[in-house]
Amino acid sequence: MNPAMAALQANQMHPGLQHSTQEIRLLSQCDDVASRLAYSISVFDLSHIPPYIALSYPFFVRHNLYLALGSIASHIKIALRQQRLGYGMSEPIAPEADFTRESQPGNWKYFWIDAICIDQTNIPERNHQVRLMSNIYKSAAFVLVWLGPSCEEALRTMSTADGSMLHTVFKPYTDHFLRSKFSERLIPFLASAYWTRMWVVQEFVLANKLVLAAGSILANWESIDSLLPDIYGYHSTSEYAPAIRMANGRRQHMSRAKGNIKPNLHELFQRFRQLECSDRRDRVFALFGLLQHGSDRECDRLLVDYSLPSAQLLVSTLRLYQRTINYRGSLETLQAWLEDSLDIHERDFDRETQAELMQVFDAAMGI
Repeated sequence: MNPAMAALQANQMHPGLQHSTQEIRLLSQCDDVASRLAYSISVFDLSHIPPYIALSYPFFVRHNLYLALGSIASHIKIALRQQRLGYGMSEPIAPEADFTRESQPGNWKYFWIDAICIDQTNIPERNHQVRLMSNIYKSAAFVLVWLGPSCEEALRTMSTADGSMLHTVFKPYTDHFLRSKFSERLIPFLASAYWTRMWVVQEFVLANKLVLAAGSILANWESIDSLLPDIYGYHSTSEYAPAIRMANGRRQHMSRAKGNIKPNLHELFQRFRQLECSDRRDRVFALFGLLQHGSDRECDRLLVDYSLPSAQLLVSTLRLYQRTINYRGSLETLQAWLEDSLDIHERDFDRETQAELMQVFDAAMGI
């Protein structure tokens, strides 16, 4: 049986999860009797879990996960073949990549893939698992960013290029793309649909380690991070703005974490609110993981709940953050962004919700 198909079939049988715990499911690979790679699903608690890889991928892959799983299986098979030929695990799949032992495909056993490890038809389970998502990605040995075969040549070019060449793709300290034979080979990577998916924000930003995969090529993010300009701003006019914002979002988050500086929903929403998702409410829920900071985790007071109407989600979000916003104008701006992102109109507010909204603004004004 095709290993990817086996995984997808396993998705039809989800072992039960205790929602009062931090239990999650992991997909594991093993050899079947025909020496092919097969998959099974097991339950673990995040407090006591084996090393695993969390998969991050473009939106279109969600409906074609066999592509990503087939690529993963290919990397594992090549690594195992290298072992049998005597290369050993100190020899990476791609000679140009500087991989640690845990990043070597031969050691890839457990995976967390949201579309498979979460029962998407079970609303209480989705609520529970989405609340855990930031910890899932932070606890992974590394996050495997699967870009798809269209980025293979671009990733190969970046991972083998001299580091100084990466600085020639954009004008220094700007988002202005400098066209050249070298830079044009990187366009599939810069324009990848991966950068436009809302959920990959926390997956990419929170990962302790990132490994990028495209076709047969693997590369550590650290080796190509300097490609994207280090700029601070939200209104990039570059056609590659989503990739630039994502890279700078990760840099800023890591820098602020070192300084114990708390993230802010207003700022995050300004930067990422235009990204794509299948459920508009995810434009709010997908950012909550970035707000979990130390012991004061504001997002815990606004639990992920897919049974919540969009208008009520807007009010609950504004209520949570009105105390951190200094003046009414900022609160009104956030309200406008939420109404646009959640596609909320005046008719969506019943009397009770409208009254709650007025109370939020009264509280912001000290009334």
